[in-house]
Amino acid sequence: MIKLRPYQKNAIKAAYDAIRADKRKFLLSLATGAGKSIIIASIAKDAISKGMRVVVITNAETLCFQIAETLEKVTGLDCCIEKAAQVSKADSVLISASVQSLSAPGRAERLHTDNTLIIFDEAHMALAETYSDVLERLNAKYMIGFTATPFRADDTPMAGVWPDGVVFSYNIMQAIKDGYLTPLKGLLRSHGGWVKGDNCIEAIANDYRKGLWRKANVVFVPLLQHAEDLASAIGEGADWVSADRRQPIKEFEDGKLHTIITSTLLVTGWDCPRVDCIVLARSMDSLVMLSQSVGRGTRLYDGKDDCLVIDYSGDLINLASIMAPNEGTAKSVAGLFDAPDMDGEFDILDAWDQIQEDSDRQERDRLETLLNRRSEEMLETFDPLNIQISIDSRWGTEDVLVSDMTWDFLRTRFGLFDKDRKNLSERFAQYLIGALGNRERLGLCSYKQCKKFASLKYKGFELWTKEKAKKVMMETIENRFRPIKRYQVN
Repeated sequence: MIKLRPYQKNAIKAAYDAIRADKRKFLLSLATGAGKSIIIASIAKDAISKGMRVVVITNAETLCFQIAETLEKVTGLDCCIEKAAQVSKADSVLISASVQSLSAPGRAERLHTDNTLIIFDEAHMALAETYSDVLERLNAKYMIGFTATPFRADDTPMAGVWPDGVVFSYNIMQAIKDGYLTPLKGLLRSHGGWVKGDNCIEAIANDYRKGLWRKANVVFVPLLQHAEDLASAIGEGADWVSADRRQPIKEFEDGKLHTIITSTLLVTGWDCPRVDCIVLARSMDSLVMLSQSVGRGTRLYDGKDDCLVIDYSGDLINLASIMAPNEGTAKSVAGLFDAPDMDGEFDILDAWDQIQEDSDRQERDRLETLLNRRSEEMLETFDPLNIQISIDSRWGTEDVLVSDMTWDFLRTRFGLFDKDRKNLSERFAQYLIGALGNRERLGLCSYKQCKKFASLKYKGFELWTKEKAKKVMMETIENRFRPIKRYQVN
């Protein structure tokens, strides 16, 4: 019997709580390597016991078969494959399907029942036309999506496919702190390289010869020709792989190779816990690809103390975006990572903590600047959301309104009022979660307290700490809720 980790149990509970609240299309966000397959299989087992059919959709051949193995192991049932020439039986209750195969005419429709649960792995891809078309044709009553990146690098709203939003999140930073993923070290090696169109094979190979790499290295390069050339430059113990050249993968897993080089083949659908070095010899301008690539080295393994991430593109691409707990935090700290100051290996979590400190200082400075710009008249009608967010027009122009699940979280966690929901978009609501979370982390007074102080015409409360806000509120209560004049002046 597989023993679930605490966060895996919490993820399953969050899914069931969402379903009980009549949420039908929602996301669970877990870091790459956090064991989402076990969560998927556990949910599938429970759903089948209640008379449901479960279809798990993946986007790669290897993933389709891998998840089928886990499903069978956890549920004790046969898992039918729906892929290419393999067609599931009409009465199958557990199916692992390839989205590419389901896109064929009539294939998705035959899996539809009124009591089907769809579980979508790599759910951020559901926004692509092929994927969204498959989901529409499946027409399932319930859909649960799993992803390590619950927001898109191209700013496409997730709410179009997942209207009930994210109901559970467990990111890479927390998983490392909890000891469930391997700590990450970073090394910045800017040779210009393929990012600028130059061929930097020899420079990268020299770093290997200098001993900067580790025992089990996975290298990502732009093109397969680069992979072949780099393997040749490194020499014995290094090889390259492609969709048509997979034999070196087994040799690497068995420890016969110290380095394996590819373009994108190993980004998803491959687990090798012994990997202790990820080499980014290409620009990772996709947050999804970055998260998945780094995730190849985060799994725990005996004798492995950490995983080194070597970046040859000149900036450990958007470190904040894969470490941040939400989109708002990621955007607020992006760009604060000062690559030129990093010399030699550094601990990525320590770097993140420094980024957070810098972000906190900038956030306080920004709030103070905004306050100084506001006139006394504006402060009297001040809405603390505006001062916290400094609303950018693009956050309020999305057509999809905030989901019930997201709104319930904002209301119960941060104390928003029903009138605040009017015309609130899902995208802006997700941003609010990050921004109001920043207020909590900074130790500032709550939204509800700000609203109360504004109604009393108090001044300067926007930067009051929770302790001061509590003290002022107690004084106000003792004054029978009559305003205290000394707090009505700056």
